[in-house]
Amino acid sequence: INRMVTLAAMIDRVDQEVGRLVEDLKRHGELDNTLILFVSDNGACPYDRKKPQLNVEPTNGAIALGDSTGWAWARNAPFRYYKQNQFEGGISTPGILHWPAGLKTEPGAVVDTPVHLIDVLPTLADLANTKIPTEYPERDLRPVSGVSLRPVLEAGSLEREEPIYLQFSNDYGLRDGDWKLVSFKGEEWELYNLARDRAELNNLAGEEPERLKSMIQQWRDMSRDVLHSPRIADAKMKPATNPRTNREWTKFDDTAKPSEETRKGAATPDGGPPFARRDKNKDGKVSYEEFAAGANRDPDKLKALFDKRDRNKDGFLTAEDAGK
Repeated sequence: INRMVTLAAMIDRVDQEVGRLVEDLKRHGELDNTLILFVSDNGACPYDRKKPQLNVEPTNGAIALGDSTGWAWARNAPFRYYKQNQFEGGISTPGILHWPAGLKTEPGAVVDTPVHLIDVLPTLADLANTKIPTEYPERDLRPVSGVSLRPVLEAGSLEREEPIYLQFSNDYGLRDGDWKLVSFKGEEWELYNLARDRAELNNLAGEEPERLKSMIQQWRDMSRDVLHSPRIADAKMKPATNPRTNREWTKFDDTAKPSEETRKGAATPDGGPPFARRDKNKDGKVSYEEFAAGANRDPDKLKALFDKRDRNKDGFLTAEDAGK
């Protein structure tokens, strides 16, 4: 609960400071002709990387609280998944635009046209009647992605020459009108019609094979030609898994006492796989070689971490040691 108390306090602080800015603009007679764009960060974060801190003052600036998969799910609902994932729960965010002197839309109008942060720079350049530089000394500039949102601000329709490309690490996506192509951590592609299924519950990949194939090719072409990443463009997709997991998501157990499997399956702080997967011979102990095999850290720091957790100094870690 203290994590959400902290979040509520942060939101309240932002609200107060935005209010101060608005009042200052009003006082100087500049509010109506000032364009204010307010957007939220995308996707609540589910990565539970810290031990819970229960007896702390949530709003103490010296306290840093970890994230929570359960609260992230609640904050993203009804959309699925989280930050980094390219499902709607990971990427969709509301935006508020205030500009009485420039907007042609009705006050309080809700526009559901999908746009992206890459559209902000082209929009500001267009509204300021200026050009985005195409060259700069000793720099090879690539064309700026995104389009001007002027048509939306003038109560018109927005036309895009290219879909909205989505990618974070090995989470991929493509939004083309009502259709959305998406992959969870490089697993096989899924296809959704967001006009009818905004929560992405009905995968139409099997029913729309030609559309699926076309959108996959378009995503690969944009990976190569716009992102300039042959590695991502040629990514090999993996079979789908169910249920989907992440070693940094909170692992819940509905029993009074968590099972040994649940306890061992918890994420390890060094960035490697859970203890149960490191314990290759299932003897309840992990050697340094087993410990280091799945970790992604500097070897010297990793050895220091292993030695610190090896409380008995016998060259092995137990499940309890690994969680420290």
